[in-house]
Amino acid sequence: MFIRQSRTRRTSNGKIYTKYVLVKSVRTEKGPRQRTIMHLGSFVLPKERRKELAGCLERKLFGQSTFQEEAPDIEHIATLITEQYGRFERRREEKRARQEQQEIVPVDTHTRSLGGEVVAHRASKALGLNRILKEAQMSARECALAEATVV
Repeated sequence: MFIRQSRTRRTSNGKIYTKYVLVKSVRTEKGPRQRTIMHLGSFVLPKERRKELAGCLERKLFGQSTFQEEAPDIEHIATLITEQYGRFERRREEKRARQEQQEIVPVDTHTRSLGGEVVAHRASKALGLNRILKEAQMSARECALAEATVV
């Protein structure tokens, strides 16, 4: 694994932004390719120490241990990045779980029968449902929605 640096220039003010990405080389049928493992954002670290940070991040992400102590500044940056990555992954998993829980119900839009609804509407008028809802201090819109829900 290694860290790739990319720079972008904002057209409005000409300011240059630097971002870093943790990348892994992978062999495929079409030859070697590079896969992005995670976006690191921006941090201040000399270029010659990026390999050290990449190794520390790899060990943290894959649960590996080392016999040597990590440099405190590398350990600090790696901890911040992995915590941020963990929060991002949790949000992504929560979003995926919410999408799986949403139930899609097919609705037949071609049916135009209103017989039962008309009968129920007339029955609610005869029972004075609208008057009861207005006494409960509901607006006209809320009364209509309540009646539609009951019907």
